[in-house]
Amino acid sequence: MKIFTKFALVRTMKNGLIDSLKLLPIKQSRLGFSYFELMAGLFILLVIMLPVLFFAQQIKQGVEVNREELAAHCAAFELLEQLRSIPFSDLASGTYTGSAVSDGVAIASSPWVFKISDSGIYKRKVKIEDQIRGNLLVFKKIDIEIAWEIEGNASRAITLSSLATNENP
Repeated sequence: MKIFTKFALVRTMKNGLIDSLKLLPIKQSRLGFSYFELMAGLFILLVIMLPVLFFAQQIKQGVEVNREELAAHCAAFELLEQLRSIPFSDLASGTYTGSAVSDGVAIASSPWVFKISDSGIYKRKVKIEDQIRGNLLVFKKIDIEIAWEIEGNASRAITLSSLATNENP
């Protein structure tokens, strides 16, 4: 059953006489949206925005991972620069982790001291190995590993390697 709000009185004529009077609805222009149109519009908006929001979340995670990796690379280079500045004879072979690789601690049992920034979430590991050619100690291989944990009980690590050369074998 349709309910009309505005009606018009319409007369029909036959042979010049009024045949009948009828109330007929007046066609109105629609002002606004129906519930169905509103829901359809919201669905279309949702279909468009969902991938955009997913993409924005992926970008945010990517930026966070890149920031952590950049900081880890900087920590590794900072450590390598200090180890490369030490005279070859003062670099003792061995593996150094945890508190042995922190600010103010002697570097590899030498008189030299680490001056490194706060590690934050990063765990540092330094491994120095002798590289002998013939009977001569020619190189010391320096491996620096920076590890950190990411969300979800996962971890990441980067490794930076270099050689220190014995200029007086």
